[in-house]
Amino acid sequence: MAVKDIWKWIISRLDSDILYEIYNKENIVCPGFRVNSKTAIKQNRTRLSANLLTKSAHKKMLIWFENISLSVIRKNKYGIMEINELVDVCQVYGAVNILIKLISENEEKKASQLFATLQEEANELLDISNLILNEKGMFEESAKKAEKIYSEENLNDHRTKSVKQEEKRIKKLEQKMEKLEIQYRKREISYKSRIEQEEKKLQDAQLKLSEYNGKHAELVKEKDLLVQKNLQLEKKIKQFEKEIKILKEHKNQWNEERKELEEIIVTVNQKLEEFQSEPNNKGINEMLRETAISKEERMRILVIGKPAQTSHFLREYLDFTFVDGEEISNELNKMNMDEVWVLMYELSFRDKLELQENKLYHNLEGGKVKVCEDFTAVKEHLKRLELEETEPNQYVWNN
Repeated sequence: MAVKDIWKWIISRLDSDILYEIYNKENIVCPGFRVNSKTAIKQNRTRLSANLLTKSAHKKMLIWFENISLSVIRKNKYGIMEINELVDVCQVYGAVNILIKLISENEEKKASQLFATLQEEANELLDISNLILNEKGMFEESAKKAEKIYSEENLNDHRTKSVKQEEKRIKKLEQKMEKLEIQYRKREISYKSRIEQEEKKLQDAQLKLSEYNGKHAELVKEKDLLVQKNLQLEKKIKQFEKEIKILKEHKNQWNEERKELEEIIVTVNQKLEEFQSEPNNKGINEMLRETAISKEERMRILVIGKPAQTSHFLREYLDFTFVDGEEISNELNKMNMDEVWVLMYELSFRDKLELQENKLYHNLEGGKVKVCEDFTAVKEHLKRLELEETEPNQYVWNN
């Protein structure tokens, strides 16, 4: 129950004169109405009563009630009393005075509890048709008689007379207790069943938690493995990026060399055709065919690093073997080559590392190994071998 319900009940019991007094002394304003006479209160009581419940008017109304309360009530603290004690005090000083006192002490919760108790167990204390004031405070219409009977000196006598009322209240409370005990037993049985269900749920939850913990541990291991694999992949990606960069550079270089070689081949073919078409050179052509070098007589060269185009290596007097990757070690084991050409620009980063670590490669004679950083170096070696080959042929032609 809200305190607002208490105020509604109190205001509904106030005499029109008292309502006029509250509005007049506390200067309370009601929008749309002029409260300048008691007649105005009577004519618009419903609207003016509701206005007193607004936040601004309520504070002023509470101040008015505190100012006219009994001195004995002002001195005491009722918030510390039990509800049954407050019921007794209400019989002496009136329910209205005690309820307002509790509200002024900021004991609104206890005021609501007291009001609810009075409604259920001592409704006669709320059975007030009209409230009026005298010099000492607020009382019901039979104020003088109540003041004489319920003064502080006659408090004990009054309590004796109210024994019957207390007995009724006790009987009602006993009946309530019986009902509460029955309800308690039913709830106890219901709670036991719920507790068992909750315990079972808890056990199931603990089992699931254990399973989840196990799965979580496995996931953590998998995560660590994935992190390691990811790091390895990142390293490989960086390595591949380097190799791709090198290959792109080589590709551009190859394209340029290819154009040069194609131009050389065209020129050589043209000169060869011209040379063979001349009558004086027919005998020489026949002699060249007779002196053609067999495969066994060719110079054997192992080329480490496979170029995209090998046509520009072709010579009748040279036998090239091109290898890369795993083929390098296999060919080095045979080692039946006259020379080893290492095309550094054709090797991947990995092949270069493996070649540096290859013992067979390091054991080769220094004169056999020809390291070529670019195709220009390859052309120089081809030219060198061409000169070596043409010298004996020149001798034959001259003789």
